[in-house]
Amino acid sequence: MRLSEAKVESLSKKICDEIAKSQVCVMERAPGPVMEAIKHTLLSDLKLEEAIEAEAEKILEEHMDEIRFRGADYHTLFKKTKSLLAKKKKFVY
Repeated sequence: MRLSEAKVESLSKKICDEIAKSQVCVMERAPGPVMEAIKHTLLSDLKLEEAIEAEAEKILEEHMDEIRFRGADYHTLFKKTKSLLAKKKKFVY
């Protein structure tokens, strides 16, 4: 995970505070459950992104000889592969 648990906690609180300030919705109770739902969503998305990145790396590793032979840019191929996998999994990043 690229973000620490503390950073995700902090972001969750900031998002929750901004939602409350914007009056997009009215929180009739303590913001704790809303903040926990936001935190859970952020952590789930980060884990899914990590899984997509690992799959992209695996795919590229399987084709490393061809990548080197053609002189292709690994970083560009990684971004394209990650993007294709994300679309396939209906994940927006």
